[in-house]
Amino acid sequence: MKRVYKLMLIFILPILVAVAVGIYAYHRYPNAFYGYYLESAKYKDTEDLLNRYMMYNDTYFKEYIKKDITSADGKDLFTLAVFEEFDEIENEDEEKENTMHYNFYIYNIDYENVYRTIPGFDDTKEHKFNGYLPTITLIITDAADEDNKIEIKFSSVALDYTFRDYGFKGVGDTQKYQDGNKMADQYVQIVSIDVAEYEITENVNITIKCADSQYPNEEDTNFEAFNEDKTDFFTNVKKLDTETNKFNGEELVKAYNGDYKAAGYTKYVIAKWMWWECLVGFVLALIITGSTALVWQSESAKEKKLQEKMQDKK
Repeated sequence: MKRVYKLMLIFILPILVAVAVGIYAYHRYPNAFYGYYLESAKYKDTEDLLNRYMMYNDTYFKEYIKKDITSADGKDLFTLAVFEEFDEIENEDEEKENTMHYNFYIYNIDYENVYRTIPGFDDTKEHKFNGYLPTITLIITDAADEDNKIEIKFSSVALDYTFRDYGFKGVGDTQKYQDGNKMADQYVQIVSIDVAEYEITENVNITIKCADSQYPNEEDTNFEAFNEDKTDFFTNVKKLDTETNKFNGEELVKAYNGDYKAAGYTKYVIAKWMWWECLVGFVLALIITGSTALVWQSESAKEKKLQEKMQDKK
């Protein structure tokens, strides 16, 4: 019977330790998962990175505009992607409300072609990196009132996450950092619009202008890269149907809404952390329990020999 107890001590206790370590490890790494989730975008592709971001953070979303923008002579300028984004938040009465944003993303930016498309671009002028990249501005004009407009400059830090633009191409010394090292990428340019902050009709004109930010006072230093009329620029969420996951009758993508388990956390934590932490816990516990069992065995053997000697003396 004692032997059974020893076997239980040697094997069952390490297994219980491994299980306990696994439970602890599972709840330890959610904060590390988010960065892994974004950076594991396929082939470091900007489009996939943005889609993963939308999929993780939102309740529902839908692609509104997706277009590769070129100059009049056919040169690639950038890719424009716009999403209608819906979030669920709790109000003061702890009831859930839906909010709506439009997220404008510009990526795969070829600053060389953007600069050379700017009217009056002069090769003899020096265009320096950082503060002198072209200024890109979003203008949304109400078709019913031209004085009612939204005008916001694109920025790489408009959200809580700065996205790398893996398709970035620089111009002149914008292809290098100030220390002379060649740049691998720049950043996605972003505008996020909370529709609740504006009163504007559903009929709008959306324009994106590019300007030479180094010589802003000179005339004719900007051009329209994108100009399109839209009749479905919604500034409310009344047409959101959460039961059928549709907005204005169109299917929405149901996202994870910050649920890291739904986003694949379990597979991540098992593959990266749990398996070896559980193994280490099991091995260490096995060494300790095995050593204890050996000590018990040795003490038992000594006691047995002592009893045999005493019996021999009798």
